Parts: sequence; C-alpha cells; structure tokens
Amino acid sequence: MGPTARGERGARRTAALGIGAVVASILLVTTAAIASTYTAQRVASNARALHWANSSLGTAAIARASVGQAVFFAVDRDLGVASDEAVEAAVAAARRDLDIVESLTTGASDGTYVAPDVQRASLEQFIATGHETLDVIGSGDSGAAADFKAVMLDPVFDQLAGDLSREQQRVAGSISSTETLAGRIDTVTRIAVMLVLPAIAFAIYRRRAKRS
Repeated sequence: MGPTARGERGARRTAALGIGAVVASILLVTTAAIASTYTAQRVASNARALHWANSSLGTAAIARASVGQAVFFAVDRDLGVASDEAVEAAVAAARRDLDIVESLTTGASDGTYVAPDVQRASLEQFIATGHETLDVIGSGDSGAAADFKAVMLDPVFDQLAGDLSREQQRVAGSISSTETLAGRIDTVTRIAVMLVLPAIAFAIYRRRAKRS
C-alpha cells in the first residue's frame, strides 16, 4: 500500500472519528435534555400533588372548626345566650367552608392535577357528614347536633386526615426519588462529557500526529 493510499485511509479514519465526536456530543446533549424535561415534569407533578394534599387538609380542618362553631352557637341558643341570627350566620359560614372543600375534590381547578380516588372519597364523605350535622342543627335539637358531630363527623375527619397524611408521605417519597434520579442523571452526564469527548478528541489528535 502506497503512501497516498495510507494517507487517504488515515484521513477517512480521522473524519470518522470527527463524525463520531459530533454524534456523541449530540447524543449527550439530547439525552441530558430529555432527562431534564422528565425530571422537571415529575417535580411539577409532585408539587401539584403536595399542594393539593396540604390545601385539602387545611381547608377540611377549617370546615370542621366552622361546623363545631355552629354547633356551639346552637347549644348557646338553647341556653339563651345566643340569637337565632348568630346560629344562622354560623351555619351559613360552615356551609361556605364545606363548599370550598368540595371544590378540591376534583383536584386542581385548571385540570392539571386529579385528586386520588381514596382521598377524594374521604373528602366527599366528610363534606356530606358536615352538611348532615348542619341539617341537625336546623332541626332545632342542639344536643342531637353535638352528638352527631362527636359520633359521626369527628371520626370521618380523622379518617380524612389520615388519608391525606398518607398522600403527603407518598408525595414526599416521590420527591426524594426524583431528586435522587436527577442527581444520578447529572453524574452520568458529567462523567460522559469528561471522559468520552476528551477520549475522542485525543484519538483524532493522535491520528493527525501520526500522519504528520
């Protein structure tokens, strides 16, 4: 094989290595972009889930307190220390708070998050029981309303709080997993950039040096 043929073959090899370097660079950048998009989506999803769970638990606690306040006013009315207007106002406020809880049963208002079935069912049961408690107040029997709240509403709320707490723990675990995955992807990408591309560049330089 003559010098010309060897030179042409060496040039082809050098060109192939150059193309390989370009392809490797593109693959690394593409992989990093896809991984970054995936982790960003998971972060956003976890954020929506955690916000929903926190909002649902806080709003339900406020609604429970409002129903309790309405029961308290009803008892005071029977004792002659509260007016019918005060009871009606407390009942109306409690129903508004229950309506706010109901708005959370479907998840995010913009449709970007759907509430889990278990937690949604617990919310719906709590809302229904809350309205039933207020209906008993409307019947005029404050003692029955107080008993209904203690026997029915409070256990339902405790169940709801437990379900939402488990959802919070699940999301927290997912957040931790996402952070771990993002760290691994970042490490692999850094190693690839530090090792693969310099190795290819060295090979190209070495072949050119041999040709010279």
